[in-house]
Amino acid sequence: MSASDIYVRHFQKFGHNDVAYRLLLQDTYPSWGYSIKYNATTIWERWDGWTKEKGFQDPGMNSFNHYSLGSVGRWLYESVAGIASDTENLGFKKNCNKSAHSTELNYVRAQFESIHGLIKSEWKLKDKDFELKYEL
Repeated sequence: MSASDIYVRHFQKFGHNDVAYRLLLQDTYPSWGYSIKYNATTIWERWDGWTKEKGFQDPGMNSFNHYSLGSVGRWLYESVAGIASDTENLGFKKNCNKSAHSTELNYVRAQFESIHGLIKSEWKLKDKDFELKYEL
């Protein structure tokens, strides 16, 4: 599990999805957008794997090709889109929507092909109205 994955799960567990959304949407250090801003093509293991000010960290403790969807990808599906497997019914046999929408985004659409069929989730935020469409 990467450091960024640990941070996001911690923020979510204690009700700080706003911090996780900032890490997703900003392009300043630290964030996922920071690595993209500086042309990263993979997910870094550590926020400070490379910074403009300090350059590269110790290469013996730094992966620039960490599992690409394990960190932010899982959080996007589970928390942003709300496609999350019930922990007691693995394989998406039962699905529970755990969407933690934010005013930072006004529209999200995702789908996941599980072994039990296609799951679709879409939500919109317009003014103060929240609209959710969810298909199993």
